[in-house]
Amino acid sequence: MRIGDKVHCRAYLRKFSDGVYMTVSKPNGEPLKGNAWDEMWDVKAYKNEYTSNGWVTKEIADLSDYEGNTVPKQYRKRVEDEFDGVFVGFTRIVVSGRIGTDTKMLPYNMNGDLKEVYHLIKETDKQKVGVVYFKNNARRYVPLDDMERKEE
Repeated sequence: MRIGDKVHCRAYLRKFSDGVYMTVSKPNGEPLKGNAWDEMWDVKAYKNEYTSNGWVTKEIADLSDYEGNTVPKQYRKRVEDEFDGVFVGFTRIVVSGRIGTDTKMLPYNMNGDLKEVYHLIKETDKQKVGVVYFKNNARRYVPLDDMERKEE
């Protein structure tokens, strides 16, 4: 596929908020700033969901053990839609990932002494997609399997 080719697409990836997030607090409930600490704090993962009773927040995991535990997080979702456009190139975008907690050892003085640090982690999975403009100044990210060159 070359830049400027007309393409027919069957689906695209749209931004999506899955409602998953983490909270970090001291045992007394006071919120904490930053993403690395010298002490273990309470870290919990929550998910906001819409039900027949309205918005509900559910606790999905307790990540306070700092042993590399993670929860999945979705950043984009696939939308089925037939459209034509102009292919302008490839890019890599974040589609999904994981958020959680972990520990690591860091030197804290010139003698090489180590101290344990507790921190939050965010890992992302990137996917190669095609960039397709389908109308004036409007583009969509299309998975490679859902895009084919249009014969004129």
